[in-house]
Amino acid sequence: MCANIKFHIISPTDKDPEEIQIYYDLIETEFGYSLFGIQDNKLCHISFQDDDVPNLEKLKVSWPNANLIHDPRGMKEIAKKVFDGADGKVDVLLKGTDLQVSVWKALTKIKSGTTVSYEKMAELVGKPRAIRPVARAVATNKIAYLIPCHRVIKKNGDIHKYGSGPERKKKMLSYEGAI
Repeated sequence: MCANIKFHIISPTDKDPEEIQIYYDLIETEFGYSLFGIQDNKLCHISFQDDDVPNLEKLKVSWPNANLIHDPRGMKEIAKKVFDGADGKVDVLLKGTDLQVSVWKALTKIKSGTTVSYEKMAELVGKPRAIRPVARAVATNKIAYLIPCHRVIKKNGDIHKYGSGPERKKKMLSYEGAI
């Protein structure tokens, strides 16, 4: 997986520009179809789905004022960086609270082929008592796989709950050699 990520942060209290353009495309990946969203040359969305018809609802919720435009140009190259580990930097646009952003950045430090518990994630971000808020931040990750929320599992080792289904999470972890 691409490790060269440059983060650009927007606070949720900042007002979204009224006329932002998000270009999207659906890419077939090892883990099913993946919807990519790019805003101003920054990756702002990756989600998985089971069919080849773009489901834009999650993208619309994250960016309610955006004008969504289907445009596949350049998406396959970004997908190669994300899923195949192709060389190059990926600019990522995150919109979240300080805690969410700290959790998302910490997720990128979990090595492929390993997992951590929600409790360990809370410790990693310096909030050992904030397990539930940290778990919510993990669950609200809008850039699946590149920000590897799938590497967080229950303390007892159970693989449960994943925005794109626990079976997809198991497939990702198996692919990375974690299970």
